[in-house]
Amino acid sequence: MAVTITVENGGTISIPQQSPATIAIAASGSVGPTGPTGPAGEAGPQGPAGPQGPAGNDGSDGEGVPISGSQYQVLSKNSGDDNDTDWTYPEALMMLVRNGTGSTISAMSVVYTNGFSSGFPSVALADNGSASKMPASYIVMEDIPNGSSGLACMYGKIVNVNTSSFSNGDTLYVGTSGAVTSTEPTGSEIKQSVGRVLNSNASGTILVNCLNQFNNSGAGLSNIVEDATPQLGGELDLNSNDISGTGNISINTTSVDTPSILITSTEDSSTASPIFEMKRNSGSPDDGDYLGQIKFKGENDADQSVLYAKITAKTSDVTDESEDGLMEFSLKRDGSNVICYRFTHDSLKIVNDCGIEVDANITLSSSTSIITSKSNNDVKVSPHGTGDIVLENFKFDASQTVGSDDDGHAFIYDHSTGKIRLTSTGQFKVNEQSGTSYTTVITDMGKVIDTTGSSAISITIPPNSSVAYPVGTVISFSQLGSGQITIVAGTGVTVNGANGLKSASQYSMFSCRKTGTDSWVVYGDTTS
Repeated sequence: MAVTITVENGGTISIPQQSPATIAIAASGSVGPTGPTGPAGEAGPQGPAGPQGPAGNDGSDGEGVPISGSQYQVLSKNSGDDNDTDWTYPEALMMLVRNGTGSTISAMSVVYTNGFSSGFPSVALADNGSASKMPASYIVMEDIPNGSSGLACMYGKIVNVNTSSFSNGDTLYVGTSGAVTSTEPTGSEIKQSVGRVLNSNASGTILVNCLNQFNNSGAGLSNIVEDATPQLGGELDLNSNDISGTGNISINTTSVDTPSILITSTEDSSTASPIFEMKRNSGSPDDGDYLGQIKFKGENDADQSVLYAKITAKTSDVTDESEDGLMEFSLKRDGSNVICYRFTHDSLKIVNDCGIEVDANITLSSSTSIITSKSNNDVKVSPHGTGDIVLENFKFDASQTVGSDDDGHAFIYDHSTGKIRLTSTGQFKVNEQSGTSYTTVITDMGKVIDTTGSSAISITIPPNSSVAYPVGTVISFSQLGSGQITIVAGTGVTVNGANGLKSASQYSMFSCRKTGTDSWVVYGDTTS
């Protein structure tokens, strides 16, 4: 059994009895200090939920994408307020661009793209006089300080810009140093239109279009530099415009059937067309200036490039109102370039030992056609090989005919007088000598050498190796002065004469005829 003890504060103490126990109760004393709190007991079961509190305030509406929309429309925000996005057709294509030029780019300047900086295209002022500053890409919408970004328009309508210096409908072009101009560029200036004025006003409107790049007759296509060898990839349509500029054009082709250059004209009148023109625009033109050349080159067997032929045009006389021109044809001969034919304003000249070979008839259509020699040279007609020279109906005038006798000697017969003449005028060609010595030359064939001096003269007949007279050549001599003529044989030459090799007296006349390669015979009024 247990013993229960009631204490002063109303609690009890229970002592189980396991064996006899002794309880000692002391006299009542003061209450001791409170002991430490014991450990917490286990949590009791959860109570029922309390009633629901009031609902909170509604949140703001979201900015969702509106439904519908059409092709080519874009989503635009119409103000700074919420809930105002809508599908619209864009009026302008804008872009943030970066200014790294070192100075401020003013609003309404036209700029070209020259790189990429800080996440934006970098731009600088466009200029129609410099291919490296074209094409233009944008018109800037606001002043952009150096090192800053600003808004620029590539395409579309911009408003509230000062267009008072232009007229409604003006086409705007790239000018110089970033300026916009309504004056159309000319000559070597690069022509690029960048917009049109819709409203001329201090707060006007421009329709910007910097997308077309070039539409010009200036440098234009020379600025296509996507790679070192830009290719068209198809036909180039000039659209009735011109291409001009400086530089060279090279065309490489392997086709043998298709022309490298083909110029076609659809002109159906008698006007000359198409026209290929070359102009030498000299600031100081002079006689003999080259006007242009067409060269024909090929390879030789050493794999070298060789100029085989060329056609050259030159000025002959640049005097105002009496200008003359000429054209030369040059050919390769024995490794050297030689001018063979020269057309002048009044003749065709065959020069530098070139010739003309005709496998047809030559007809002189003029009633006064004349064949003459230059600088008093002889006119020589030689057959090819063993061929003959045949003169049919050959006349010096209406009453004179050329022919030959039974010995092959040529004569001219005058029908009106019945006389035979050496020439139509009965005159010899004369070579006058007044010195004391002379050696005959090739042009002495058929001439008379008149000696007029008072002293004796020795006339030498040169060897065939020096002057190749044809066999049968006749040279005549006449002693008009008091000095006697003596014929002297040159080295290796034999000269024979029945009466001697000297003129008999003053006014004697004799001849010397070639009978072999280096053999001559003298006949006439001679003495030993």
